[in-house]
Amino acid sequence: MSTPVPEPAVKSAEGSATTAPVSRKLPRLSAKSQIFPINDSTSSVVIVESTKSVRNFGAQAQRLGLVIALVVLFGFFAIIEPQAFLSAINMRALAETAVPILIGAVAMTFILASGGIDLSVGSVIVLSGVTAQTYWDAVGGRDVSGEIVLVGILIALVTGGVCGLINGIIITRLDIPPLIATLGMMGAALGAAQLITGGQDKTNVPEILTEAVRMRPLGIPVTVFVAVAIAILGAVILKRTRFGLRVLGIGSDERMLKRRGIGVDAYKVRIYALSGLLYGIIGILTLGRFSTTAIGGQTETPLVIIAAVVIGGTSLFGGSATMLGTVIGVLIPAVLYDGLVIAGIESYWQEVVIGIVLVVAVFFDQLQRRRRGT
Repeated sequence: MSTPVPEPAVKSAEGSATTAPVSRKLPRLSAKSQIFPINDSTSSVVIVESTKSVRNFGAQAQRLGLVIALVVLFGFFAIIEPQAFLSAINMRALAETAVPILIGAVAMTFILASGGIDLSVGSVIVLSGVTAQTYWDAVGGRDVSGEIVLVGILIALVTGGVCGLINGIIITRLDIPPLIATLGMMGAALGAAQLITGGQDKTNVPEILTEAVRMRPLGIPVTVFVAVAIAILGAVILKRTRFGLRVLGIGSDERMLKRRGIGVDAYKVRIYALSGLLYGIIGILTLGRFSTTAIGGQTETPLVIIAAVVIGGTSLFGGSATMLGTVIGVLIPAVLYDGLVIAGIESYWQEVVIGIVLVVAVFFDQLQRRRRGT
């Protein structure tokens, strides 16, 4: 048994010895190393300011690297094909190419940030457009009124939202991994689209829709404004709202949130359902741009969108995401595809390059996670 250490005696003003308590307080730490515990019923979160500064610096360096890569890629094609690549017509085409990728990437950013993945994006886009066009064909085809067009748009949004909702329910209620659940939806949605159309593309797209989608206020395609607005809204939701912070929390430590009583499954269902709504928007914009349902035109979409988001800095394993990085990541494959076409190089090389870049991006993401010990 250890012997208690007596308190030191000091003399009082009258000269008698008294026992003075020894201060038990720890020395105050400096601002860079001070630890702030945040206690709740289940865990303590420790924030170290110096580590946070290092991570912020790393994120800024990564974004700077993306910007440099984009500038180099853009400059390369501008040098080898200056007249064609830098023409106003091509710049508009480049912007229109980036629009569906960006809208899908906003949705995929939330999905990946929560620790999920969605391979059904291309098929859901196709099915959303097919259901809308099937309705329009049934009530008049190209010459329908604006009200009828709005109903068709609503049908596309509902179709996309329902597909996303089903994905979320399968993942949360049946406890099926997102990769398998969305792979199943990819086949089911595309199969449904082919059954509805008999395998033939529908082309009687309402003139009101095509005219609206092809508008160019200030010389800029109106779809660009739609995509930018969605990206800004996504950035605000991701970083400035409880929903966005919970999404990041789910991807970072899902079990901890469940112990705190937060409805993780409900959040996951919302994420996939809202993503489906965005896929429905892409389906409508695609119909308006190409005047066809393009059933076989979205096979590469999941790879391109996932690659763009991961290239932009969102972790494929959840818990970390940046919408600004997503925007930059979207522009890289868009410029690459456009430049390859302008240069007369087979577009199939885009798939090769995107696949390689995706693997490299995931490798560096894993490397950073190991260094952080996560």
